[in-house]
Amino acid sequence: MWGVLFAAQLAGHLGYSIPSGVGTLGLVRFVYCGLVMLVSLVPLLVAYPVALIVMILIAKVLIGLLV
Repeated sequence: MWGVLFAAQLAGHLGYSIPSGVGTLGLVRFVYCGLVMLVSLVPLLVAYPVALIVMILIAKVLIGLLV
């Protein structure tokens, strides 16, 4: 993703422009896909550790009920 953004910035600097057929909707789709790709990393960084902590807390509660 970062390589694509870098290439787009470099192309803009060199004078290239977006074809008229692409328009704003194409840019919105490109940014949306980039955000989806970025958000797809969130489970690896946030959700799994949070799920592990919640599972540990649930286990402690269940063990407390059994004792």
